[in-house]
Amino acid sequence: MCDGCLSEVTNITPRQRIALMALDMERAGNVLRKKTTCPKCGKNRQVTGIPRGGARNPPAEKKGLLERLFGGGDD
Repeated sequence: MCDGCLSEVTNITPRQRIALMALDMERAGNVLRKKTTCPKCGKNRQVTGIPRGGARNPPAEKKGLLERLFGGGDD
């Protein structure tokens, strides 16, 4: 999903906080970010998702966010 939709569904504000967290997770190889159509809002935006085959083992402080972003339990 795009940063705006991720912010909405996770209740993490401001939206820019989502972008920074997603960039950190992208650098660690846990998510991919690319400009494409957001599956939630349908707009062409920077979208974050889990790579095929799943994310690498995320650090403990990021695990709760990955679960909230991508359908696991809440932290």
